Amino acid sequence: MPFDLFISYSRRDNERGQVAALKAQIESSFRAFAGRDLRVFFDTQEIAGMDDWRQKIQRSLRDSQVFLAVLSPRYVASPYCHWEWEDYVRYEAMRQCLGEGVAPVFFVTLPDVADPKTDQALARWIDGIQRRQTFDLRPWHDAGEQALQQAHIRQTLEQLHASVRERLDRAERSRNSPNNLIKHDPAFVSCVRELTQLRNALNENRQMVSLTGRTICFDMNRDLHIPS
Repeated sequence: MPFDLFISYSRRDNERGQVAALKAQIESSFRAFAGRDLRVFFDTQEIAGMDDWRQKIQRSLRDSQVFLAVLSPRYVASPYCHWEWEDYVRYEAMRQCLGEGVAPVFFVTLPDVADPKTDQALARWIDGIQRRQTFDLRPWHDAGEQALQQAHIRQTLEQLHASVRERLDRAERSRNSPNNLIKHDPAFVSCVRELTQLRNALNENRQMVSLTGRTICFDMNRDLHIPS
């Protein structure tokens, strides 16, 4: 079945139920606002092997409207979590909703990308994560719901609730908009790199991007210019 939200996390970060408590908070807020239950994919079973896990997870990833990544050093060190992130980002590009589908939550402080000891591939991934709208809930990892006693945590959590609602609302309106376009093919993986470059360009004030052999100039204060 389709899911509203896919929660990607390291199992070790949920040893005291911290991620499960965050999930419950999001569900409760959404139910109070929308008057219905939030359809959440939250896998709690141990992973037997990469192949078995990939088959189980892939369809759920592609059937989910929003991807919530609960970030920690354990998360970014996990090949399973990395695969979930990369696969959803590819799917996000295929749906042409770049930047809309992923909501990263900082659960524990991540490695410093400026530290020369940090692996360069990991540093690039963390840099890409930080380019998105992020939510800092690091005190939640140690205190759980008691962190709500802190005003800035309550505010950040409400911002997360609002972001999830807004993204789901936009996805619903997009699905229901009349059009004659062919529905995207989830198996189609072409142009993902180019679409990702396009997203990054739109996040900058001005950026030059080479896309399939043509240079596109973006200026957020002017019209898009594509040379003929």
